[in-house]
Amino acid sequence: VLPTFELKSTVQLDDALRNMGMEGAIGENSGNPNDNKFQVTNVYQKAIILVDEEGQVVPAKRGKIQGTPPWVEVLVDFIADHPFLFYLKSPGAGVFFIGRYVSP
Repeated sequence: VLPTFELKSTVQLDDALRNMGMEGAIGENSGNPNDNKFQVTNVYQKAIILVDEEGQVVPAKRGKIQGTPPWVEVLVDFIADHPFLFYLKSPGAGVFFIGRYVSP
């Protein structure tokens, strides 16, 4: 039994990009060097996860995922009457999202 829930996250990535060596991608030096009118001032990542009472992840603006994905081997009953962690995983890419739900 899983409550319907929605999780939203917005993360500013400016410092992370600079730490990865992308100083030129943000700020005064960003954009076209021949055109001083364009400049990237901030970079954000926004994620929205919607889960219905059946445990189906509902992608934003795409509708509900139908059926059980082929990589799911065993379905387990999960009673979400306490906080829990979850992750979204793709067979080809591995874990691409980790979340925490604290108030069922």
